[in-house]
Amino acid sequence: MPDGSAEALANVTSVPVIDALRASAYRIPTDAPEADGTFAWDATTLVLVELDAGGLTGLGL
Repeated sequence: MPDGSAEALANVTSVPVIDALRASAYRIPTDAPEADGTFAWDATTLVLVELDAGGLTGLGL
């Protein structure tokens, strides 16, 4: 589906049922403190999402 417009949605004949949704969060420390002039940090947080629908699994970060 190219976008969420009414025209695009009208072409959808079926939408798979979501069977499962899993989310995990990971804190990844940096080697040394980092900063961009407005904020400083010592770790990055990664959020991983897995979704099962229509016999397929999707992965998002």
